[in-house]
Amino acid sequence: MGGEADGSVGKATTRLPLGADPRILKLLSNPFRYKVFSKLGERPWSATQLAPVLGETPERVREEIRVLRKEGLAELVRTEAGPDGGRVHLYRAERFYFTEEEWAALPEEVRTTGSFALLHLMFAEALNALESGTLESRSDRVLARYPASTDAEGAKQIEEIMVRALEEVEAAVTESLSRCAEGEEAPIRLMTSFMSIPVDESGGVISPP
Repeated sequence: MGGEADGSVGKATTRLPLGADPRILKLLSNPFRYKVFSKLGERPWSATQLAPVLGETPERVREEIRVLRKEGLAELVRTEAGPDGGRVHLYRAERFYFTEEEWAALPEEVRTTGSFALLHLMFAEALNALESGTLESRSDRVLARYPASTDAEGAKQIEEIMVRALEEVEAAVTESLSRCAEGEEAPIRLMTSFMSIPVDESGGVISPP
């Protein structure tokens, strides 16, 4: 599990903010690279740990991590002793948020590709939870759908509520991981999603299997 460092630890990278850098957005428009970036945003991973989760080889994951690090989109957070006596390098992605203006200024192709990659990841994880049985492994799990009709101001209020909820979730995750590190309880992996999107009234409903 060793040998995952690429020799650029601590190398300073100067770039524009993500929302203003078309080159970075083009890099993240690659669906697999975006999946690696998204997973690294959950918690620190090594390439060897992440490879089976994404169904790829450690070499391919390692190469995408190198690309992300080169552009300042991921960082080495710590190095641990591996079970085989080697060293395990754990990486984490830098988190980014777009303002409404930044998102609107992006090319439509970039917005569509980025949205598709994120939705694909969300749906794949949800389907995996359903098929593996983990979806019903906790009685306190939350699954809610709330169709709504609002005016423009109402839609904005709902989006702001979700942003605040995301900030609270991030704070809870940080506190939780600190408790796990201090005790013996293993972290519980949750997939938390927030989505408020305009829908086509003529869209059909997919029947369950």
